[in-house]
Amino acid sequence: MIMFVSGGARSGKSSYAESLCLQLAKKGTPLVYVATAQPLDSEMAERIERHRRQRSGRWQTIEEAKEVDKVINLCQEGSIVLVDCLTIWLSHLLFEDVLSVEEILTAARRMLATAEKRQLSLVLVSNDVNEGVPPVDREVRRYIYALEQVHRLCVAEADQAVQVIAGQGVMWKGDRA
Repeated sequence: MIMFVSGGARSGKSSYAESLCLQLAKKGTPLVYVATAQPLDSEMAERIERHRRQRSGRWQTIEEAKEVDKVINLCQEGSIVLVDCLTIWLSHLLFEDVLSVEEILTAARRMLATAEKRQLSLVLVSNDVNEGVPPVDREVRRYIYALEQVHRLCVAEADQAVQVIAGQGVMWKGDRA
């Protein structure tokens, strides 16, 4: 099963996705949290630490900024894997590795295929960043275009898609979990 969870900054999407995973998990089901953020400044370091403290000890947290598909491939069959978040993952690939949108989509397809092959429940968290006036900056427009393509691919493959607003999930694809 693939679930896509999106929302604006600080909308509660990570907490929502974590709760969803805990609801899906039967006793003994491995829970894997793939964190793509890196503590590049003190604010991000504090946010990462706060997120770690909030998660129960039931989670195995793996910090991987770029090669999410390789982490997923190592997960025990039947695990529930939460990837938080695609927005930051994309920024690493687009701006640090300077990959093309097509190369990034290939990486996303590989991630989705690996999860299916390993029979994982995959929960993907991402930000809504393209609501509003189109930005003037060319690089920001390129980023938003790439994110739109990643979102379209993931939602097309997802069994369920949820948008989180003020901590509340609004289902827009699939049945309520």
